[in-house]
Amino acid sequence: MMIPDKIILLLLLIAGFIQISSGCTIFVVTPGASEDGKMYVGHTNDGYGPGLVGPSPDEEFSKLVYIPAKDYPKGAMRTVSYDTKSGGDIAGEWTRGILPPTGFIPEISHTHGYLASAYAIMNEEGLMCSEATDYAKTNPEYDPKGRIFYSSELSNIALERCKTPREAISTVAELIDSYGYYGYGETLVFANGTEAWIMEMCGAPDWTGGIWAAQKVKDGEVFAGGNIFRIGPIDPTNPDQMISENAKEIAEQNGWTVEENGRFNFANTYSAG
Repeated sequence: MMIPDKIILLLLLIAGFIQISSGCTIFVVTPGASEDGKMYVGHTNDGYGPGLVGPSPDEEFSKLVYIPAKDYPKGAMRTVSYDTKSGGDIAGEWTRGILPPTGFIPEISHTHGYLASAYAIMNEEGLMCSEATDYAKTNPEYDPKGRIFYSSELSNIALERCKTPREAISTVAELIDSYGYYGYGETLVFANGTEAWIMEMCGAPDWTGGIWAAQKVKDGEVFAGGNIFRIGPIDPTNPDQMISENAKEIAEQNGWTVEENGRFNFANTYSAG
């Protein structure tokens, strides 16, 4: 079904004026589903509280800011900032109004310039991002030994380092697997002019790691998300779906596993409604 531009504009206006609850709503309209053959990504960020601290202490993401491209020397480290909107807690989280880092990761030699607010929005390569918080069965606290990432910093790093949605999915997956994830469940959209992917994530119910799944939005289709996981049955032979290696094992250990026609259902397994 082709969606006229006027309807898309109306949806954007409605989303912008409705602020009944504190929760983000996101959507993707792929080129094959839009009247003019373009990709549309929408995000209402109905968050609260102070903004995120950016890559440098004088940058706060409560307003729209531009983070310029930058070159880094060999051996440089990137600061990972804590997010007060994650639903977690951190001792002494305010120090003269600046959040302490949750950790550090190796920096790359060159980062892309990008627009950001509470989350990354779009970089100079045309890679876009949107986000919605989800209710998950596991919402672990930040832990410096095994959980240093929330979705906000994952979105920032993806747009700093990546050119394509598929590359962004791989980057975020590697960061979650390597450094762990804390806080609420989340959905991130990564899209450019031709391709869109959805990535959903939550923390693991131990002190390390995280759980995630990803799925490509087929051209000609529309995706909408509002505070609940959407990625359902996972087909291991489908190249347009991915899932963390620990997802099924952790679900089985906790008695959460839900299958649909013999396939592991990510949303029904990890969603808390």
